[in-house]
This record gives sequence, C-alpha cells and structure tokens, in this order.
Amino acid sequence: MIRYKLTEPPSRFPLSGRIPRTVDVLLEASAVEDSGRVSFDGDPDLVNVIKPNLRIAGMGGYPIEEVATPRNLAYAMTQPTMRVFRAELIEGHEILGFKP
Repeated sequence: MIRYKLTEPPSRFPLSGRIPRTVDVLLEASAVEDSGRVSFDGDPDLVNVIKPNLRIAGMGGYPIEEVATPRNLAYAMTQPTMRVFRAELIEGHEILGFKP
C-alpha cells in the first residue's frame, strides 16, 4: 500500500485562521511496477481539485485516474501541478525504495 498525504496550498490571506484541508491518496500495490487502484480519503472538495491535477501529472503523459503504478504515482507527485499540495509519503517507503 502506498499512501501520500496532500495538503491544501497556503491561503493568500495568511491571517485568515483557516486550517489547511488534507487528502490521502492511496494506491493498492505491493511492488513498484504493480498496477493498483487509486483512491482518495479526505475533504471531497479538495479531492475534486486534486484529481484533474493528478490526471495530467503521470509519467510520459500517462494519465493517473483509477489505476496507477507506485513508480508513476511517485513521479506524478514531483510534477509542478502536484508540488503545490506538498505531498508527503506516509506509507510505502519500502515499495518505492525510499527511506522514511
């Protein structure tokens, strides 16, 4: 299982007192090249913002929608459209070969 925590970009009005919303992006896979189902857990409005950004961020133009590989998802999280969400790998370090 791969789990990324994505956080809403900071408000343009830093003194608003608004708490940033978060969404977990989950991928059911046990090896770096296994295809698995992508799901989202968190604020539904933020999910609706994240999905189109994630869709266009896949490796080689491959869209990330309902199915992805851990490698493709990790690549997508480094792309400009996704960097604004400050992705943090919560689970799956051993699958991707990253140290926690």
